[in-house]
Amino acid sequence: MSQTHAHARPRSARLCLAFLALLAITACTDRREWRTAQAADTLESYEGYLAANPAGEYVPLAQRRLTELKEQRDWRIATELDTADAYRAFIDAHPKGKWVREARIRIQNFLLDPMPPAVEDLRPPQAPDGGDDPLFDAPAASPPAAPPPAASPPAAPPPAAPPPQATPAATASLPPAVSHRIQLGAFSTREQALAEWSQARARHRELLGLVPSITPTDPVDGRTMWRLQSGVASQVQAREICRVLAAAQQPCVYAPPTR
Repeated sequence: MSQTHAHARPRSARLCLAFLALLAITACTDRREWRTAQAADTLESYEGYLAANPAGEYVPLAQRRLTELKEQRDWRIATELDTADAYRAFIDAHPKGKWVREARIRIQNFLLDPMPPAVEDLRPPQAPDGGDDPLFDAPAASPPAAPPPAASPPAAPPPAAPPPQATPAATASLPPAVSHRIQLGAFSTREQALAEWSQARARHRELLGLVPSITPTDPVDGRTMWRLQSGVASQVQAREICRVLAAAQQPCVYAPPTR
């Protein structure tokens, strides 16, 4: 018996060493394949790692990065399509994603009716016939003087005074009409919209000098929302402001004149 046990112990030791060696090889393979997936950093590379190593050490990291990449892909598709249905599909696929709030704002944008400019158009109105503003029209010519007695020849009517012309400097000083807007959100009450504007304006100097416009929407499913918008001079300016604000985690979307 003692001789049998003496033979069994070395065999068990060899099996234990072989098992440990196998674990080490598996761990090295797992680490190598994880580093390969990280280097590629694509959906396909992480899916390949998970398929080859379902119980690998780096499975949680691979799953988390895979979720992030899928959300980035789906948000890019939604913004390229730029439709309410595309944003709804994104929210359905990623209900806790980091772009859900902005997707909801963009959906609300499609439900809004066109609104008046946030800044009053101060340009002089056009006359109905397309001419100059009636305020700048020439004064009516004075009526001809009553003819003197027959013995004297009638006096000629005085010539009409030339109409005054608006100076180029006055015309150039008139501000353009505002038709492009940015929208910072849609809120359930006007007070919430005002509070958001105050907070956003304190955080972002890009909003300094802009005039807020808070208007109610038509009821949707019996619910009225309040839009927080501001008029800007051009589409380029609106998109640049929203680009800077979005980079600072402030929701902002461009609201074109047709929406």
